[in-house]
Amino acid sequence: MERRKVFLLIAMIFMVSGCGQNESNSDSCNTMQELYYRSIVAREYADERFKNYLKQFDSKCEILDKSYGFYKAETFIYVVGYKYSNGISNYMTYSYKISVDNKKTCKIIEEGTDVAQFLFEE
Repeated sequence: MERRKVFLLIAMIFMVSGCGQNESNSDSCNTMQELYYRSIVAREYADERFKNYLKQFDSKCEILDKSYGFYKAETFIYVVGYKYSNGISNYMTYSYKISVDNKKTCKIIEEGTDVAQFLFEE
């Protein structure tokens, strides 16, 4: 599943940055923890938005998979994607690109079916 890839990526970043090895790396560890925390905030924000998005469809919609993470652009961009069934097709996708500021306020940068299809590439 894609979620495992996200978690493995985060774990590898913590290992490479030296988090947990000694206190001299505490700034980089704190930064990584903050990035991870913001990805959770973005995911929760997207979950609520996506639930509202699905309300416009038949009640047969079902979330089949969810994936999230972040990447560095000018700032960090958090990506949350959903693979869902609409009762007819099981291969529907919808994703959000979100910025999260220091106050943990989320802002949608981009959303739609084509936003982050790389999250579910097989």
